[in-house]
Amino acid sequence: MQSPTKSSLVGTFIGKYSVSREIGRGGFGVVYEVIQQSIGHRAAAKLLSPQLATDPKHQKYVERFIDEARATNLINHPGVIKIFDLGELPDHTLYILMEYLDGEPLQSRIDKYQLDGKRLSPRKVFQIGSQLAGALAQAHDKGVIHRDLKPENVFLIPDQDVEGRERCKLLDFGLARFLDSPERRTTAGMTLGTPTYMSPEQCMGLDSIDGRTDVYSLGVLLYQLLAGVPPFVGDMGKVMRAHCGELPAPLSARTPHISARVADFVMSLLLKDPAQRMQMRQAEKVIEGFLDSGELSKEELQGGISVPAGATAAPTTVVEAQKAPSRSAGAAAGSPRTMLIATAAVASVLALGAGFLGGRITKDCPPAPKAAECPAAKCPEPVTCPACPTEPADSATSDGGKAGKGSKVVKKIKKPGK
Repeated sequence: MQSPTKSSLVGTFIGKYSVSREIGRGGFGVVYEVIQQSIGHRAAAKLLSPQLATDPKHQKYVERFIDEARATNLINHPGVIKIFDLGELPDHTLYILMEYLDGEPLQSRIDKYQLDGKRLSPRKVFQIGSQLAGALAQAHDKGVIHRDLKPENVFLIPDQDVEGRERCKLLDFGLARFLDSPERRTTAGMTLGTPTYMSPEQCMGLDSIDGRTDVYSLGVLLYQLLAGVPPFVGDMGKVMRAHCGELPAPLSARTPHISARVADFVMSLLLKDPAQRMQMRQAEKVIEGFLDSGELSKEELQGGISVPAGATAAPTTVVEAQKAPSRSAGAAAGSPRTMLIATAAVASVLALGAGFLGGRITKDCPPAPKAAECPAAKCPEPVTCPACPTEPADSATSDGGKAGKGSKVVKKIKKPGK
């Protein structure tokens, strides 16, 4: 059997499935469309290269690959992509078989609307939000936190049985955290996410995160869909510092077409202190209440905020986890941290969540303003980058595109006292 990193498997078999075409390719594997010939069942196969599967140094990629299959089956929700087989080819290539989705990533929808100078209607935004909240609430009930909610990991498929005639499918649980087994599922003391959509507690690398980190990410996504721009834009370091210590521009100021109640609800999801945020199940009920109230307009907004080129390029972060700081009366504990940043890219549809790909990073480290204090803990003291990596050549994402909005980065933090 050929290795997916060397040549195409089109025309060969993965189990009982014939490989018909390649959907996407990246530095760590390939996604194929496959068909079970006897019954004509179409599926997608995600393959992890044998080089990663057999190298002990890359065991974390294997664990994430397996975790993705376990998480989706544990959740068992119509809003989560179905994975129905996990196996290994003779050359040690790992594969998972999943449902084939015929539709488009939410990010593609956002991009098309921005080109046309439009935004989704508030009702459409909350239909998407309701479905995502339902899927994530089920995940949280099963002890799974997604940690990487973003438009690239949301797929829209036609479905006449749901309002809006489109169903959201949540993809890529390769970065999920299993609350019942934190010692391994956090990947040896690491926590992950995509900075544009990360909660303050993710940005600080705390090991005490729970489902409310996904609530914050949902708030960022709803804010972006309504306003036409995320709460914070800019380079990765600037965005992460802003999540920790800055308040986003009031949504009501950017979206006069929605009610104050709707704007206040979205802003409540973006509270810095996770203890002040509602749980996902409660957010789902509030969203459903807005849909039932009739106050959400079905009209798509013409025109909107001009988003600077690359402003939403939010790289996914790996951060050395820290114990939640203890708090004395009226004071918050904190510590300086040293950062080392490298870019990477992750796929859109049927993304290869187990891999990190090289992307672009500016050669000049941006100046780091002093961050304000978060309600729950002191934000990390920004410091000048000790060594900026050289700028690599453009690399393809795992679905054949270039690294961009869903790119991932690795960030290591020096623990206090070291």
